[in-house]
Amino acid sequence: APLALACWFWLIGVVLAALLAVASGVERADIAAAAALGAAPSLTGFILLPRLGSKWAAVGWLAVWLTSLTGLVAGTGGAGSPLAAGLLIVPALTLALGRRWAPEAGAASVLSFALAAYVERFDDTALGPFAEIMTVVSIAFAAGLMALSRRAIEQMLAS
Repeated sequence: APLALACWFWLIGVVLAALLAVASGVERADIAAAAALGAAPSLTGFILLPRLGSKWAAVGWLAVWLTSLTGLVAGTGGAGSPLAAGLLIVPALTLALGRRWAPEAGAASVLSFALAAYVERFDDTALGPFAEIMTVVSIAFAAGLMALSRRAIEQMLAS
């Protein structure tokens, strides 16, 4: 249930960021693409929630998060994007899922940041306040996952 609430939090954050960006005059097509990319992890999470005890379901969901966040970072400024902080979601989610792959997830996030910095050179989309709003959502989301991971870590240590 806590991960379902986390998915709802993320999805609502994406929608609010998109609405505020459109209200500030950003091109709707650009925001629609960014919002669709941003919504993908939570929608995937809703589908995979019943199966997250499976190793491959967890790996798949982490991959969706990493792919989506890499695209968002690339589309919002690459190396200079404040949304790069969102890449911390992947190792935090790994711990919240009760998996011991946080170092590997962190390394994957670093590589994703490098890829986003490279890919950004080919993008000229202006998304207005979308990046800043999603950065706030990302940091709050990662903090919530870290709070959830305390229980998962305690269970891992007990077993």
